[in-house]
Amino acid sequence: MLVLTRRPGDTVLIEPHPDALVDPTKWFTQPIVVRILRVQGNQVRIGIDAAEGLQITRQERGKGE
Repeated sequence: MLVLTRRPGDTVLIEPHPDALVDPTKWFTQPIVVRILRVQGNQVRIGIDAAEGLQITRQERGKGE
């Protein structure tokens, strides 16, 4: 499980890893699970479970848009 802290305006991207040699149909043989672990003020702590071969990227406000 990947654990991240996000703030309002931040994002999380879940996409195929460019170097993954896994058959793409295997990425969705299990659900992508996003768990809210904690909310504190304007921050939320989330946990993400996803199949191997999926890349999870975080972006802060105003970056990558």
